[in-house]
Amino acid sequence: MKISTTLGLVMATLCLTSVGANAAVINASGNSFDDLGGSTIDMQTSLEWRDMHLTNGRSLCSVAQDAGSSVPAGCTTFDGLNLINNADGWRYATRSEAAGLLSNWFGIAMPLDGVAVVDITLNDRFRSIFADGSNTIRPDFYPDDSNPIQAVAIASFSDFVHTNFFNGNINGSCCEQGSMLVRQGQLNVPEPGTLALIGLGVAGLIASRRRKQ
Repeated sequence: MKISTTLGLVMATLCLTSVGANAAVINASGNSFDDLGGSTIDMQTSLEWRDMHLTNGRSLCSVAQDAGSSVPAGCTTFDGLNLINNADGWRYATRSEAAGLLSNWFGIAMPLDGVAVVDITLNDRFRSIFADGSNTIRPDFYPDDSNPIQAVAIASFSDFVHTNFFNGNINGSCCEQGSMLVRQGQLNVPEPGTLALIGLGVAGLIASRRRKQ
């Protein structure tokens, strides 16, 4: 076997091992989602979604300020918690981004404002992946009309999803609320330890080749 072929196989194996250890690719409705643990990448849009239950019990205003993203007009009350690293780049998803995620997961055209009938099994899986199995979630997306706040309502043992559920005042919160925080997904890359192994493998192959010559 030529050295170039051997080297290619070594590098491919090491890279795939690194990626596989940090991600789990999930198929839903023929689309792929990369479950990173704490967040999930919709591979159709490359948008990464923070697990929605992580902000349960916090108002939209408080989460937006904590994440260092755009704070909606009308925000007057904040909880002062510092639980989200501003450098991580999280922001509230728009209505269309929220509908896009649901469309890709459930494999149907999700309305921007209304109710859609969905598969119950996929509903259960969605809450398991994106909300740690919460029975009911009403995660906020960024408000875009005169109503105080809009959200997506997803309940257990239900065959519908509501894409414009009203959570109430943007300065208030409830236990099931949560947030639809999104950022541009990051591609999985080999860790430093893997890169070091690749370097050692390359050096060993070169040394072996020289001894044979």
